[in-house]
Amino acid sequence: MIKFLAFFTVPIVPFSFVTEYIFENCKSCRNFFFPVLVLLGLFFAGFGVGSVGLLVALLALFTSAIYTYKLFRVRDYEEWLFTYYVATVSLSWLSPGGMLFFITAFAIPLTVIHFLLYHLKRQGAKPEPESLKGIGSYLSGFSTILFIALVASLVIAPAYSLLLLSGVLRANILVAPLLIAEWIAWNWVGFKLFSPVFFGEYKGEKRYEDLDPAEAFPLVFLLLMTFILPLL
Repeated sequence: MIKFLAFFTVPIVPFSFVTEYIFENCKSCRNFFFPVLVLLGLFFAGFGVGSVGLLVALLALFTSAIYTYKLFRVRDYEEWLFTYYVATVSLSWLSPGGMLFFITAFAIPLTVIHFLLYHLKRQGAKPEPESLKGIGSYLSGFSTILFIALVASLVIAPAYSLLLLSGVLRANILVAPLLIAEWIAWNWVGFKLFSPVFFGEYKGEKRYEDLDPAEAFPLVFLLLMTFILPLL
């Protein structure tokens, strides 16, 4: 039963389609959907899902490939968060014993990005590239934490995960090129999508407030946990 429920929160095809449907159609729960999904995934991973068969492993690879392709079609940052989460953590089914570590590596920086976006949404901003273009030019605290979170989620977390999957890669050499290609795609889409925030020219009339120390400290602490995660 635990494994069955985990298929929805550590999304894998076809269960991921149900999770995606809820995400797409429950606009009122967008502010809470991602952190709740992450917490549920960690909850079930903490219980342990045991070993999985070849079918689940193949579905994990298929799910990751499908959602990596969908990354090229995302329209806003919240959609990117969800799609990237599914594309990456679905691969944790290849290493059920390390699933908790695997999910945590991605969950921490992506959750930080979620709360950074939520900080702007509370001020009336839309989580879209055009709406947030150039805001990094005057939101120094926000843009610094966002950049570190991006590096953690697109570079550091995949590095941890590929290291965890080293046994799988050695056992099946055909999997390695797929995961490397996906990693390149994740970085290409992620940095391209967020680059206007840092390098664009802000032309909006409303100027958003930067993070205050009380908001920034827990986010910085979470990011620090990402970098020391292998030592825990």
